[in-house]
Amino acid sequence: MAVSEFNSEVAAIFLNGVPQPIIDGTFTFKAGGFTREAKLGAGGVLGHTETRVAGTCSFSIAYAKGTSLSVFSFKGGSIRVHWNTGDKMQMKNAALTEDVGGAAPDGNLDLSYSGAPWEEL
Repeated sequence: MAVSEFNSEVAAIFLNGVPQPIIDGTFTFKAGGFTREAKLGAGGVLGHTETRVAGTCSFSIAYAKGTSLSVFSFKGGSIRVHWNTGDKMQMKNAALTEDVGGAAPDGNLDLSYSGAPWEEL
């Protein structure tokens, strides 16, 4: 199954191998890889240019008492996602891209990362 065909819920998410309590329905991602742009000339497409782009994701987790925010602020780490379909994918060399934010009183933390393009496991 290609990454772009996933249409399910995240069953589990791991930051550097540590499971996190993800809030249902909050996970979004872009697979990364390449963007392509057609180069036009002489009445048609002469070719394409490719630009490499990072994989990205954002999601919310439930904040637990005693959790240090520094756990989420890493670079060079990995994020692994397990879907309820049994499929798994991973982003390596991940880094936090925005300050950790949250909302009270629900205790959600909002996290955003970018890294190498997502790969299926």
